[in-house]
Amino acid sequence: MKLKYFLTIILFSFSNIIFSQEVISFGNFDINQRPDISKSNETIEIPFIDDFSVLDSFLCHFEDNYITIEPEAAINPPTINTVMFDAIDNQGNFYATNYNSSLIADYLTSKPIDLFYHGETTVFFSFYYQPKGNLDLPEQNDSLVLQFFAPNQNKWNKVWSASSPNEGQKFRCVNINISDTSYLQKGFKFRFYNRISMPSNTFPSRVSNCDQWFVDYIILDTNRTPNDTFPYDIAFQSNIDLKFDEYQTIPYSHYLENKNAINLNCKFYLRNNKNTSLSLNSLKVIFEDKDNILEDYELLFGDHTFSSFLNDNLYFDNIDEFEFPTTNNQELKYNLRANYITDTKDFSPNNTINQYKELSVIYAYDDGTAENGYGLNEGSIYGYVAQKYFTYSTDYLTGIQVYINKTFKDVQPYYFYAYVWDSDDENAKPGTVLFAQDGFEIDFDKRNEFQTFVFPQPVEVSDTFYIGWQKTVEEMMNLGMDLSFAENNKKYYNIYGNWELSSFDGILMIRPIFGDTNLADIQDFSDNFDVYPNPADNYILITSNNQNADMIQIYDITGKNVIDIENPQKNQTIDISSLPSGIYLIKIIYEDKFYSERIIKK
Repeated sequence: MKLKYFLTIILFSFSNIIFSQEVISFGNFDINQRPDISKSNETIEIPFIDDFSVLDSFLCHFEDNYITIEPEAAINPPTINTVMFDAIDNQGNFYATNYNSSLIADYLTSKPIDLFYHGETTVFFSFYYQPKGNLDLPEQNDSLVLQFFAPNQNKWNKVWSASSPNEGQKFRCVNINISDTSYLQKGFKFRFYNRISMPSNTFPSRVSNCDQWFVDYIILDTNRTPNDTFPYDIAFQSNIDLKFDEYQTIPYSHYLENKNAINLNCKFYLRNNKNTSLSLNSLKVIFEDKDNILEDYELLFGDHTFSSFLNDNLYFDNIDEFEFPTTNNQELKYNLRANYITDTKDFSPNNTINQYKELSVIYAYDDGTAENGYGLNEGSIYGYVAQKYFTYSTDYLTGIQVYINKTFKDVQPYYFYAYVWDSDDENAKPGTVLFAQDGFEIDFDKRNEFQTFVFPQPVEVSDTFYIGWQKTVEEMMNLGMDLSFAENNKKYYNIYGNWELSSFDGILMIRPIFGDTNLADIQDFSDNFDVYPNPADNYILITSNNQNADMIQIYDITGKNVIDIENPQKNQTIDISSLPSGIYLIKIIYEDKFYSERIIKK
């Protein structure tokens, strides 16, 4: 995963001039979104057009891979996917090594271009740019710079720059006439770079990725004018927003049990980039099979007219005609593809988007990408954070997934308490504690990806419930926050004994994991059975004091059953050498009673 880091902001309450208890930080992304660029020096021809919606086009046009291709963090981009310049390299490490440093960070460099058009005055280079987007506003000394390469002089020259940006700035178009013969040569290149500055270390756990700039829709061609800044193009602006009511995904078994009560809906965000109205003739949505069990299914949307520069969305609500199939698997994997048709003049590469999807054992509001980070202020040690969920089926909660963001100077690994609450429906807040477990350690080597924490015993939940954590250190936890779910009415925090609704939009990237719904009576692990060694290498031994178990089962962190032993011996040795390293849950069933214990496989 790309190790993206966050610059945290502090919010003041002007009514009492104290720090807000909640804190957000900006800019976490996946290093897998950085393309692996070929170092080929092949010369390419014009027209040069890249809106970054198609990876193959990007690979043909550029020769370095410092930037990130980002589909969600910009605000109202011309097309889906922009290139993002920030404060970390392609391994997820900061360019800076010290606080208060200012330096050049990301580069984006074109391959050599044949621009031998001497005497031609209609060659123009245009692009769109935006500072900040949904992330961090660059400071006064930060900048985005464009350079042109003069082949005969073997020299890069600065031709444009932007600095001191304004909050809320929309995408702006820059159009540069190239008439200088030093650039009108075979082997011409262009490149962007950004300059960053790292803030002070007053609050180390909040200092993180910062100073984001976004670039989109680069066009280099002849027969253009200074006013040629409006591509003839209707474009997707972001990924497909497919939801099961409010969820991006739900447990597959819960879907099968409740599919008639679940509203499956789909939303698409599009933009007309032309300064005149354009028409969309049809939009087609296809659920494509990944395991040869899902028939292709097609949704159609009729004609739709977009006014000039209009950001619009098309919405399919309550898709009653479509049902996911019933299988014996615990999960269902599929691809969701959308394609639309306009007319022959339309720039077509951004007319199709594809997304991998799955139904497994989790509920998730988030789409898997953290635009921000969330936590409680330094000084709020032992504060609580909770997020609201609703389960369609009464079931056993077996663990949680959490997405922790990495900061500039990570603090030492620390532990947190995991909590599950039922619902205080009268006050619409977390209620009675159903589960509390200390000793969950955040793995700093796995920052910027989901970490799974398995409960020592399952927790039965139904209807509305809450999951969350309690801090045990001064530093903020910096949990990933996804802005694609804009509402803030799912998040709560508790500092002084009272639950408060979060003041920030976005959803926390903490997910409940569900297991088997047909378990026997759930009881704590008793003295009747012993499991050792723990942690274990290749074998574990389960001993019984006075009776044989009826069944021993081992589950991995996703709830998948990996080992079954019927009628085990009183002293049962189990070979776990073939299992990957990680955390597993042992279930021992005896006379309709259920015992569990967590083990670690080295």
